[in-house]
This record gives sequence, C-alpha cells and structure tokens, in this order.
Amino acid sequence: MITIAIAIFILIPGTALFYSYAKSSNEEVTQKQLTRIGNEIVNTAELVSALGENSRVVLKVSVPNSVQNLTIDQSEGTEIVFNYTTFSGNNEMMFYTFVNITSIYEPSITDEFHTGLVLIAFENIGDEVRITEQR
Repeated sequence: MITIAIAIFILIPGTALFYSYAKSSNEEVTQKQLTRIGNEIVNTAELVSALGENSRVVLKVSVPNSVQNLTIDQSEGTEIVFNYTTFSGNNEMMFYTFVNITSIYEPSITDEFHTGLVLIAFENIGDEVRITEQR
C-alpha cells in the first residue's frame, strides 16, 4: 500500500510537469516558425520592391496549424500580422516594413486562408508590392 502511495506521489507531479513543459515547448516552436515566416515575407517584399516594376517572386512557406489568419495592416506604415492561438489564448505577431504592401483580398492575402504549405506571390506593381496566395 505504501509503495502504491509513493508511486502515485511521484507520478502525478511528474505528469503535470511534463504537460507544462510540452505546452510551453509547442508555443515556442510556433513563435519561432512565425518569426521566420514573417521575416521572410518582409525581406522578400523589400527585395521585390528593390528589383523594380514588374518583378515577381514566389515564396513557399509552411504555416503552422495554430495560425488563424495572416493580414496586412496599413494604419501606421505596413504591418504583416499573424493571428494565432496557443494554450494561453489568442495572440498576434506583427512585422513592420517600409515597403507599401497591398493585396487584392485586403486585409488578408487570400480569399480563403489555410495552414500548411502556402505559396505567396510578391509582385512589384510600381509604387507598391502586391502579395497574394498563388494556387
């Protein structure tokens, strides 16, 4: 009986500790993936802007399942905004650029957002870079 009590005493806190570690670990992975994708989007938009009018580049990214949307906000400069969900709730991650970015589906880059493999097309159309999902 004492052996069972000791086993339960060790097992329950150990399980709680493992669950907590796995949860925070998953959130860190999502944040790092979004940071990489956001920086790639900004860098590609700036590259296409510098290449000049009619230049076009397609970026292939793998969007995590926790992402709900990817939008463009031009209220104060151009921001790329990821809305995503973690165990702690809804979150936003923003990336800023001086390049004027637009989309035909504003504020989103697509008419129907999805996670997984996404091909993002960047096209310089003069004084702005248009980004849309390529299908």
